[in-house]
Amino acid sequence: MHNGWEDLSPKTVRDYERIYRTTIRSSIGEQRITATNSYQVELFLRSLAEKGLGTSGVRPVRAILSSACRSTSKWSGGELPNPVAMAELPKPKVPSTPVRAPGLSEVKGIIEAAQAGGDVRMSCFVRLLAATGMRLGEACAFRFSDINETSALLRVDRSVVNAKGGAIVKVPKTRASVRTVALDETTLGAIRILVGQQRQVAEDCGVEIGQDGFFFFLHAWLRYSAESLRPFACLQQAGTQKWICSRHPRPFP
Repeated sequence: MHNGWEDLSPKTVRDYERIYRTTIRSSIGEQRITATNSYQVELFLRSLAEKGLGTSGVRPVRAILSSACRSTSKWSGGELPNPVAMAELPKPKVPSTPVRAPGLSEVKGIIEAAQAGGDVRMSCFVRLLAATGMRLGEACAFRFSDINETSALLRVDRSVVNAKGGAIVKVPKTRASVRTVALDETTLGAIRILVGQQRQVAEDCGVEIGQDGFFFFLHAWLRYSAESLRPFACLQQAGTQKWICSRHPRPFP
C-alpha cells in the first residue's frame, strides 16, 4: 500500500517504521483524523518532550503524522482535514550541546592505537576516516574503483545504510554529498600497504580482486551496517574516554 515514503532513503523508512510502532500506533495513532485537531497534536508532541524526548526525536514524529494527514487530505480531495499542518513543535527547554570535534592529539592517539593493534585493515580504515572526514557508511562502501592512486584522489559517491532486511549500498540524498577528496601521501601509503596485503591474500586463495569490489573486504560490514559500529577498541587503547559518533569519526561531548 502506498504510504508516501517511497522517495525516502531506506534508513529513514526503517526509522519511521520503528517510531510509528513504538511512539504513534498505540497513542495518537488510534484516533480518527476527523476527531483530532491541532491542539491535540501539539499536546501529544509536548507530552513526548516532557518525557525527555529531544527536538531531534520529536521532529520525526511530527513528520510522520504530517505526511499521513497530508496524504489523507489530498487523497480525499480535501474533504478530510490535516490537523498537523498548524501544530508546532515544542520549544526545547535546554539548549543542545554542540558536538566537540576531537583534538589533533586525540586523533593521532587513535590512529597510533589502531596501528599498534597490528590490524592493517582497521588501521587504514581509521586513518582514512580521519584524513578525509568520510562518514562510516561512506568508508564501508569504499570500492577499489573509487581511488585514483596516480592523482591521489578518492571518489565518494555511495554509502552503506541500514535498511529493511539488512544493510544496503545507496547513493547520497543530495548531489553535494558526491565529492572527490584529495589524499595525503601518508594515507595513500597506508592504502597501498593494504592493497598489497589484500592482493597477496587473493593470490593465495586463487581469486582475483575486481575493481568494483569493496576495498576493505568486509561483507560482514554490510551486515553490521555503519550504524551498528560502536566505539572502536582503539579508542579505549588510546585513552580516549568518549564514544565515537555513529556517522562521523568524532567523539560525543
